[in-house]
Amino acid sequence: METLTFEQKLERYAELAVKVGLNLQPGQRLLIVANPLESAPLVRSVTTCAYQNGCRLVTVLWGDEALEKSGTSMPRAIHLRNIPPG
Repeated sequence: METLTFEQKLERYAELAVKVGLNLQPGQRLLIVANPLESAPLVRSVTTCAYQNGCRLVTVLWGDEALEKSGTSMPRAIHLRNIPPG
């Protein structure tokens, strides 16, 4: 029986996600919304696999639950003031 390293398992899982789960086609773009930050190794593997399979662009949006929670305690007026005019 073949013994795989953690990295090899991640690569296989990423390949399954890209080719089967997403059915990503050459030239398509991929948006990954990642939270928590501990998912970074998997996100990197999926990104690499996507590019190897012809993905045009991979964009990753990272979330941090602690920062998101701290933002909810601020008054809405502060959030609106920081939005640049359109």
